[in-house]
Amino acid sequence: MTEENPPARPLTNLITEAQEGRMSVRLTPEEFVNINRDCESFKLLIRDMQETAKRIAETPAKDWGLGADNALLTSAQTLVNRFKEKGKNAPDKNDVYSILDENYKIIEDIQTVHKIILDRYMEADTAFADAVRQYEGSLGAPAPIEGKPRQPGVTAYL
Repeated sequence: MTEENPPARPLTNLITEAQEGRMSVRLTPEEFVNINRDCESFKLLIRDMQETAKRIAETPAKDWGLGADNALLTSAQTLVNRFKEKGKNAPDKNDVYSILDENYKIIEDIQTVHKIILDRYMEADTAFADAVRQYEGSLGAPAPIEGKPRQPGVTAYL
């Protein structure tokens, strides 16, 4: 892809619909603000997961503790190489890092659609715009999304 023809965004059609005014949603000012904050938190979590995938891909065979640095243990070498490839090296882009990147783009597009609609609401309704600004001003930094620690090999039931 060239800079003149960037790859299409995952939600290009929805963005176009919103830009052309053919889409609307019914949300309160608080819901608009919370959706944006949740998207920001989710994007931070995705970047953290990508860093983990990158570290997995870059971990030397000897540091896995499986004997992958021993030429006689070919199954250990195969296993480690598969994990490393799935971290961030798969030629078909079917690796964790690339898949998370696609998810990141989708979240960005969701934010773009909501921002376009929110901007239209704020232009048309000053009371709505004031409510959005007041709610935004009352909030601190978004809370991080935290997963629950899991023990390998133990199934967690919700």
